[in-house]
Amino acid sequence: MYKEILEQLNINFKSINTEDGMSDGKYVTTIVFNNNSEIKLDLSAWNGIGNVTDNIESVLEKYEKCYPKISKENDIKDIEI
Repeated sequence: MYKEILEQLNINFKSINTEDGMSDGKYVTTIVFNNNSEIKLDLSAWNGIGNVTDNIESVLEKYEKCYPKISKENDIKDIEI
């Protein structure tokens, strides 16, 4: 799901990988940007839309720090989840 959202937001990334976390129903998703910087998201099988939105906003903040000259073509509010 995160891959599809990032593609809709025109966020360039090298890879997205999700691994099992420390306990049942918990996961860690690592997004690696083209400049090899990365962000790790702690996910849970019970996360709702608010958690997904918060995580995407964190990704956007990191992306903007990595690529300050790139303007976002879309807003997270425009994405259908």
